[in-house]
Amino acid sequence: MIQAGVDEAGYGPILGPLCVGAAAFRCSRDPAPGPSAAALARALDPALHGVRVADSKEVHVPSRGPRALEETVMAFLFARDGALPADGAALHRALGVASPPADHPWYGSLAKRPLPLAADPAAAAERGAALRAALAGEGLEVALLRVRALPEGRYSEASERAGSKAAVLFAESAALLAEVLAAAGAGPSFTVCDRQGARGRYAPLLQERFPDRLVRVVSEGAKHSAYEVGPARVSFREKADAAVPAVGLASMLAKYVREFWMEALNAWFLREAPGVRPTAGYWTDGLRFLAETEAARRRLGVDDRILVRSR
Repeated sequence: MIQAGVDEAGYGPILGPLCVGAAAFRCSRDPAPGPSAAALARALDPALHGVRVADSKEVHVPSRGPRALEETVMAFLFARDGALPADGAALHRALGVASPPADHPWYGSLAKRPLPLAADPAAAAERGAALRAALAGEGLEVALLRVRALPEGRYSEASERAGSKAAVLFAESAALLAEVLAAAGAGPSFTVCDRQGARGRYAPLLQERFPDRLVRVVSEGAKHSAYEVGPARVSFREKADAAVPAVGLASMLAKYVREFWMEALNAWFLREAPGVRPTAGYWTDGLRFLAETEAARRRLGVDDRILVRSR
């Protein structure tokens, strides 16, 4: 049984990447969703290892920096790999993140950025080892940790082609769902995705994305919709990132990668515009940042059609 979660970070901003994360755990003891979910909840008790898994919005406080997010992400990477990524290039490899394109030069420093940014590496390794032991004690192991990062220019292009940004979010999420299904193989899997905007019906989209699997509606409602996709079970649930540990971890993975990229974006522009406050990229503050860096962007020859999202 595979227990998995999918969630996004950065769907609403006008600056920075859209990041979608997936986290999956393989349970070797009980193939039923209920018992395996209970085993995962027990293994992720922070009293066992000090690793906190929750909705990234609860964990990450921008004024305090990325440390809280990073401690969890690094612990899970150590639990899976037995080592921590030493720089951005290693982080991208570990999470399957595609390298930023050359026409987004504000992300050019990412590959060589030393890691961790703020977490203590020895403590992260210690927590990761304890986490791995706690998972193993419940017959669990980390099966998948993935993030898809779509930079601004590619996001705008995809939104224009698809006709909406909602279609882009589903496409990115479905690509990660495909990885979860591949990890499960012929075995059962149970994936929870955080509900995507106001959308309540996903069956046609799932059938189009997975034409070789029969999609059957189990239930559809305002807050929760569930489907069988061949032998897999897929559901979309409101506020799943706060209720389902795998979704919470997926949200933390996505948020950490977005914060890592935003740090590079801010540093690149503020070298030319010292004194300007960094931005998280959301609408009001993003417009403030654009106004304050306008002269710097002109000097740098930045094409705003690449930097600023069109939707």
